[in-house]
Amino acid sequence: MHNKINIPRWLAQSCNWESQEEDTAKKYKGKRQIGSGAFAGYKEDIKTDTYLIQTKFTSKKSISIKLNDLRNLIKHAFQINKKPMMRITFLDYPISFILIPEEE
Repeated sequence: MHNKINIPRWLAQSCNWESQEEDTAKKYKGKRQIGSGAFAGYKEDIKTDTYLIQTKFTSKKSISIKLNDLRNLIKHAFQINKKPMMRITFLDYPISFILIPEEE
């Protein structure tokens, strides 16, 4: 008899960030940034030929997006001549959402 271990939802979500980044990199033909953007010169999560992408995901019914996160994404993207993009995924919903600045 095998005992099934129930992993808390918050722990499963924290282990899932790498797969979310890998999925985004594959979908947009990009590469994951070293340290998930924690190092100078490698900010945000994914870099493609066109975009610098930050990924956000949750298993909850809502997600918080801070203005400072958007400002930093825009700043980091323009520093390396890329367009900023944020990919938002609700793990219980089959569609991800893309947030990009409106063109002037």
